[in-house]
Amino acid sequence: MTAPGASHALTAPDALPVVEIFDSIQGEGCHAGTPATFIRLQGCNLRCPWCDTPHGIPRAGGRPMTVAGIAAAVRLPLVILTGGEPLLHDCGALVAALQARGVRVAVETNATAYRPWVDAANWVCASPKPPAYRIHPRLRPHELKFVVDERFSPEVVPPDFTGPVSLQPESNRPEMVQKALALLGDHPRWRLSLQIHKLLGLP
Repeated sequence: MTAPGASHALTAPDALPVVEIFDSIQGEGCHAGTPATFIRLQGCNLRCPWCDTPHGIPRAGGRPMTVAGIAAAVRLPLVILTGGEPLLHDCGALVAALQARGVRVAVETNATAYRPWVDAANWVCASPKPPAYRIHPRLRPHELKFVVDERFSPEVVPPDFTGPVSLQPESNRPEMVQKALALLGDHPRWRLSLQIHKLLGLP
């Protein structure tokens, strides 16, 4: 299912602005290769130059969908809640509704925002972005994922973080793949995260 991106007013109390809902495989990070339903919400507070979903950046837009309507579109046991930036929205009721059906909820966030509902998610992948690589002090991610571009330096990875750290070469560029591989030689606990959905031509 794909929701159109035209601008709408949110009318229902629990409505969320949905850019699209679709089934694919998770192409990045620790869940790479896992079938999942992706729920992409509208609006982001950052403007990354290499963003691969620029249609999700503007705050206005998306199709207003109720929690029940969104949940009804989910058919796989893993949901990836992404954006845009999902932590700009109140997704607590959606997370609870999905988990009540036995669906695991993973959240992809740029780590600059925090809402208490995110603590109930089954998995939180935080992807801090340049230049500040800020992680909200109340956010407790399970995984950190960094886009490796010309600006990325290993010093931006918090030294006290004990979970998985994924290095994702920007746009799968060969020179950034080589940079990531060189960093892994010095940091063998980290892992390489290629965007395999792009390599396979999947959404």
